Amino acid sequence: MPPTTPSTPNDRLAVLQSNYNQAHDSEPSDLAATKSVQEVAAVQLNLAQARALFFNTVAADLEGDDQSIEDACSAAKTAQQKIADDRDAVQRPIAWLNDLTGATSAAQNLVVAIQNVKSG
Repeated sequence: MPPTTPSTPNDRLAVLQSNYNQAHDSEPSDLAATKSVQEVAAVQLNLAQARALFFNTVAADLEGDDQSIEDACSAAKTAQQKIADDRDAVQRPIAWLNDLTGATSAAQNLVVAIQNVKSG
């Protein structure tokens, strides 16, 4: 993998904000694509988790310099792109709900990686 420019706290916050915005803005279409009560609950839970993750984090909390942070930031961006691609598909893939929750999990992993580096 070619070297990349290290992300900044604002870049990392933008990843969390994008995850929340996508979950929020796509909730109606995500709910329309569900096929069971459990899937409806999963979409709603994902939105709640994405909202809490974004609104409880400030850029200052996202400082840190470590490859694990960069890897987590990259994984979060990739996961968000995957769910965006799923939403753009004519027919959503069967695994779209896993991709949806995976994007928020990846965003959470970014925050955890930063906390791990800070706590030493």
